[in-house]
Amino acid sequence: HRPPPAAWAMLRDRLAVIDGPEFGAYCRAVTQSVAAMLAEPVFDDLSDAELVPWVRPFLTADVRDLASDASLASAINTAKTRATTLVEAAQMVDFYYRDVPTEDEKAVAKFLVPESKPNLEALRAHLAAQPDFSRSALEAETTVWMIDRSLELKHIAQPARVALTGKSQSPGLYEMLEVLGKERTLVRLDRAIARCST
Repeated sequence: HRPPPAAWAMLRDRLAVIDGPEFGAYCRAVTQSVAAMLAEPVFDDLSDAELVPWVRPFLTADVRDLASDASLASAINTAKTRATTLVEAAQMVDFYYRDVPTEDEKAVAKFLVPESKPNLEALRAHLAAQPDFSRSALEAETTVWMIDRSLELKHIAQPARVALTGKSQSPGLYEMLEVLGKERTLVRLDRAIARCST
């Protein structure tokens, strides 16, 4: 079976694109076109691992190189219920891969204030003492801790969210803590606590 001459011409054009300077842009355009056709119900039906190759092209280049498939799948899991597009999912997981997350200055000005400092310090001490940093253990222990101190989640969550992500909207607190891990969480809380003093 021999393909028609028009097919050979198309194949030569496609192969020429690979060697051309615009190959990366071509790949992004194709990926974005396919992503645009990926309807929300399909997005919801794909597993976290299946979403990795679809979300990865929408990450910024510096983050794309840092995110392993396994870590990106874990990060996607935290954003999946809030994101409705691949672009939103990529934007929502960006903070996991930055030493200092990109900050929304309005959120920082509103939540990283002197009044938030005592609660952030107390949360930091509480989290530092946790031997199990899984989302279920963190939620159980932190709920008891807040009840013991007559605190509500709203007293902790928004300043912590901004401290950890740089934004006021993010994945769920406990899911986010688990993916960030204890060490990175404490570093980000320390940075936020210092900012609350200024």
